[in-house]
Amino acid sequence: MAKPRKVEEPAGTYLTPAKQRTKAGSNPKPAVRYLENSPAEKLAEQIFLERKNLLHKLAQ
Repeated sequence: MAKPRKVEEPAGTYLTPAKQRTKAGSNPKPAVRYLENSPAEKLAEQIFLERKNLLHKLAQ
């Protein structure tokens, strides 16, 4: 990389995060996916049963 001749000249090229995302080809706004109610309720019940002690400690 060459040394800049003036203070205003950047030493290198820098991309902002938005430009990096578009350059990489990724979609900046991914689609939102929702879980159905019945599987979500089953998962929540399972989590509460498995982590009962931890949740109790956090609530104190």
